[in-house]
Amino acid sequence: ILGDAISTALKEHQIEPSPGEYLPLLSLFAGCEMEVSYVGELDGVPVRVRPDAINHTSRYIMDLKFVKDASPDGFAKACANFGYTLQASNYMDVVEQVEGEPYRFLFIAVEKSAPHEFGIYELEPGDVEGVGRTARTEALELYRLCKARPEVFKRSYTRGIMQLALPGWVYQARKED
Repeated sequence: ILGDAISTALKEHQIEPSPGEYLPLLSLFAGCEMEVSYVGELDGVPVRVRPDAINHTSRYIMDLKFVKDASPDGFAKACANFGYTLQASNYMDVVEQVEGEPYRFLFIAVEKSAPHEFGIYELEPGDVEGVGRTARTEALELYRLCKARPEVFKRSYTRGIMQLALPGWVYQARKED
């Protein structure tokens, strides 16, 4: 049912690509290839990206995100918390490798709760470069280290069944209620 409600809302929402011109939100996806995989190499590591939609005419990569808060502040927080800058930089760089020209990356953030408000966002170039690509460099370095010395990076919190105690704040919160 949530899928039907969001689908209906997306059909009803309007965007204003230029002053006074209104189009259905879903018109952004007209002429797009949907969920196509692109394979490339980033910092010497083979990678695959799979955009939700890509428009070769306008050179947009689009990613649909279902979020709690699609406002500019809310979605900026989600971008920071969930590493969306890293995702955007990876998609942009791999698609450029394959297609031979740069593409812009758009997030279409849709709220999970009715009335399913939305925002269409493009990260600032400095955030893609300074945060996204920097995070990628760090992540790929860790990946290379793990591949080279897997014994160092194996983790195990327990070898058997262990009783787990809840943190003290749980009981404190219950007393306050």
